[in-house]
Amino acid sequence: MNDSGAGKASNSKNKNLGEALVSVVDDDRLMRSSTRRLLLADGFRVEAFASAEEFLASGLVEETACLILDLRMPGMNGLELQCRLARDFNLFPIIFLSAHGSVDDERRALKAGAVEFLQKPVDKNVLLLAIRNAPMKTSPPMNDDGFQEVLAAWAARGLPGRLDVAATAKLLGFAEHESSLVRGFLR
Repeated sequence: MNDSGAGKASNSKNKNLGEALVSVVDDDRLMRSSTRRLLLADGFRVEAFASAEEFLASGLVEETACLILDLRMPGMNGLELQCRLARDFNLFPIIFLSAHGSVDDERRALKAGAVEFLQKPVDKNVLLLAIRNAPMKTSPPMNDDGFQEVLAAWAARGLPGRLDVAATAKLLGFAEHESSLVRGFLR
């Protein structure tokens, strides 16, 4: 079931995201709908999904600017979805929400590039602040196994030359020193 509903981003409090889409993936219907209502009321454009698989099939992955993601769900869990998105080069900020997350789960999510890992029930102001700050914290993680997997997949796609790697790295928002690390990895 898709609890979708697009709301115009008219609230000046969320200038960082503007008309960008915030997607919510949570198997708990009540949590999903209350998060959606909170974000709509604050002026965000929101789509909500009951599972990782529903989100991936929605056609809205590439349009998503920020993802609010439950950790534990039937089928593909939040960490698996995070890995899948990174492998497919969908590098938008991810904010995890979890009622049952361990310190190890939090460490894994943050190491793989999540911008926040919040415990349920989450204070609405903490969640809104995390979303507003998320676009400023989207640089891909460096020097960890998850990012090395992304780079390996990138290399396997056969990028033809160093200029293409540098240009792509720049488009992804990598800093100059990060671009040189990518080039070194692909040699």
